[in-house]
Amino acid sequence: MQAAANDNWPLVLTRQQGADMCRISASTFDVWVRKEILPGPIRGTRRWSRVAIEHALAGETTMTDPLRSPFEQWSRASAG
Repeated sequence: MQAAANDNWPLVLTRQQGADMCRISASTFDVWVRKEILPGPIRGTRRWSRVAIEHALAGETTMTDPLRSPFEQWSRASAG
């Protein structure tokens, strides 16, 4: 894992850049995505939104996900 020199990350990240930004290994990044701690890649790509990752790390659960219906988004945000 490479330590970041600064926080000037591009808006769209590779898997490794996402892991580096989170200061975790790529395999831990995969686990966090699978557990929905972090968002999945941008639809149709193998790239991640830096902003979506930042929101997830800040604990913001009201992010909209265009792949989920409004009910699914509400249900996920209201769970727990």
